[in-house]
Amino acid sequence: MADRVYGDPSWAFELWRANRDGLPTPESPLPDGFVLRTPPLPAADTPSAPITAPLTDREP
Repeated sequence: MADRVYGDPSWAFELWRANRDGLPTPESPLPDGFVLRTPPLPAADTPSAPITAPLTDREP
């Protein structure tokens, strides 16, 4: 789904985080009728990369 929304599948974790109240895991199928929230991407001139691990697993 991230590939369809953002054109890049590496944003899948961010897409799941925005919708985790209705999707127990990043691999969960979308339930029928689920309204998918799509968080905005950072501005093109802002260096950033998608988050690929939970915040608790990241270096400070």
